[in-house]
Amino acid sequence: MVSQLTKRFHFKKSHGEQWLTLICGHPSVFDLEFQVLNWVLMMNAMMGVLLTAENIILHIPFPAAEATLGVTVFSLIGYYIVRIRKKFLRIIAPLIYAVFLLPTTFIWFDSAGLEGGVPYLYIVPILAGVSIMRGRTQMIVLSITVIHLFALIVIESICPQLVSPYPSEFARWLDTLIIIVYTVVYGLGYTSILMYNLEQRRELTEQLLLNILPKPIAERLKYAPNEIVAESHDYVTVLFADLVNFTAMSAQMSPVDLVNLLNKVFTEFDRVAEKYGIEKIKTIGDCYMVAGGVPLPRVDHAQAITQFALEIRNFVANNEFDGKKLDFRFGISSGPLVGGVIGQKKFAYDLWGDTVNTASRMESTGKANTIQITEETYRLIKDDFVCVSQEKIRVKGKGEIAVWYVESAK
Repeated sequence: MVSQLTKRFHFKKSHGEQWLTLICGHPSVFDLEFQVLNWVLMMNAMMGVLLTAENIILHIPFPAAEATLGVTVFSLIGYYIVRIRKKFLRIIAPLIYAVFLLPTTFIWFDSAGLEGGVPYLYIVPILAGVSIMRGRTQMIVLSITVIHLFALIVIESICPQLVSPYPSEFARWLDTLIIIVYTVVYGLGYTSILMYNLEQRRELTEQLLLNILPKPIAERLKYAPNEIVAESHDYVTVLFADLVNFTAMSAQMSPVDLVNLLNKVFTEFDRVAEKYGIEKIKTIGDCYMVAGGVPLPRVDHAQAITQFALEIRNFVANNEFDGKKLDFRFGISSGPLVGGVIGQKKFAYDLWGDTVNTASRMESTGKANTIQITEETYRLIKDDFVCVSQEKIRVKGKGEIAVWYVESAK
């Protein structure tokens, strides 16, 4: 799920993170466990190269020399299958960890056993990889690893003559150097992968939260999730936009086509709303609601909403959507209201008050492709926009009220 969502967002990366992504794969393609698996495979290959070089320097014969070379070859083949080909991910993960135990057995007994560095080179990557595996796979690999490690320790304790000691102090120090280099590089890479994924998921969570709530409200709830958010606003402008003849049109379209059409239209509405710095409140079916002056007040809330209405009206009028011409009604009202967040699960930021109800009435009583506004909004925008007075209309609960149509900007 996270891998799919990351495709929708772009994250800034440092040079180190770019190298890690190059080696381990991008989170949009690889889950965390397979990023770590790729890193384990590359580090196993590095370990094989280092141990092979050590064997050559120390003139260590079969089977340790061939086993270390086998670690390198096997790791590179596994890396090619998983990272490059992206094949058999779920199958090859436990297989790689299990097969890795075979050359480890040879290296163990030919490299001083518990006294040598193989236990550390062996345990660190396997346990690190297992730590981020899931469910049954984790238990299988962890069980095999623990049993194998216990068996090696028991065999060494019972038959110490099977273990070849260090041939010299130089060999001991060389082995120690390889352990330090390998462990430091591996640890830094592993930690960086975890931190990068943690940071990316944090950014993803924040972006998803900002798609649901206004930024100031989201910031408040991050630090006080149980806080009741309810604010009074003295002057706000609210707009409703509703698609004309939606019911009849939807009856003639497949569900997928209908959703795609609404998504195309409302995605453009979202872009224009962001352009003018106004807050999208919600969509209800084919109805779109935005407001200016919430949750942060602004003096030009009415102008911003009206400019938004003109731009999206022109956008709809000048375009066809899946071969269809669409008509929208627009209603705008200005005044006081209350804004807040309702619920603890699937919560949403919403607005309540007479201003909201009146804006909805302005939309429902308007005509196709017109922007109908109340007197309160007219007084705020009359110097900036061309408005044409209309006959008074009757609004439930308010009686007859004066209305205007917005024609264009002055």
